[in-house]
Amino acid sequence: MVLPYEKLFELSSDPMAIVKLDGEFISINLAFTNAVGWKIPELKKKNIWDFILPSSLKEPSNFSWNLNHGHPIIFVDSMFRCETGEIRQFRWSAYPDLETGTIAFLIREPGKFDEENSLFQVAAEASPTVILVVSKSEIIYSNRLIEIVFGYSKGEITGKSVEVLIPPSLVSSHLNFRRQYEKAPYLRLMGEKRELSGLRKDGSVFPVDIGLNPVVGLEQQVVVCSIIDLTRRKEAEKIIADRIKDLEERINFLDILSKTDALTSLNNRRSLDMQLELQCNI
Repeated sequence: MVLPYEKLFELSSDPMAIVKLDGEFISINLAFTNAVGWKIPELKKKNIWDFILPSSLKEPSNFSWNLNHGHPIIFVDSMFRCETGEIRQFRWSAYPDLETGTIAFLIREPGKFDEENSLFQVAAEASPTVILVVSKSEIIYSNRLIEIVFGYSKGEITGKSVEVLIPPSLVSSHLNFRRQYEKAPYLRLMGEKRELSGLRKDGSVFPVDIGLNPVVGLEQQVVVCSIIDLTRRKEAEKIIADRIKDLEERINFLDILSKTDALTSLNNRRSLDMQLELQCNI
């Protein structure tokens, strides 16, 4: 039985290959064969890194380390050795799945580069969260939501250190965290860590949640940051907590009324019966 995703893989117009974490080929689609000429029988026991010219990669070991740690690689330009012996340039992305021990490779023809960049821009600008792309602490890209959440324009924030978005009292601890993170970057999902704080351009501090995803590509290793303003959620949580507290106080008050005499404020018969029942159960 052919599963739907397998049909999608075969019929996709994008050249795609599924390889093991060490790069050994598992499967390729027809578009991949059309692009580079190789067929799956010819690739058995061969490694995808054998077909990418090492001279066209910056720090090849860095790619392997990131993929083996589950970090995606996007938009890398490299020279590929085709079946005919021709050397062609492709832009490729790789998405590792540590659970299955595989990597999905996608390659693009040079004519599609601008299309990829525009799709990235559309996705980032449509995101309901602030999106930052950071390289060595420097913000190299932000979507327009930065204006609403932090008060900076896109052009104004580009080139600044991420510490400009951190309250002064937390800058020192953030610097320590960032240095450790840069040594061993990892995927950090939202909701997994303690509450964090952001600093707006006007100097106001507000609660935020931050997700981090290290990505190799764009000719360098970067970290994609997703930031959510938690102000409204915190306000809603406070309202709910206040209402729960008020309800508990009302319940406690009604409980006292039900156990005491309204005139004398002494315990009534109901309170006595409850105490007797409690003693009998001890």
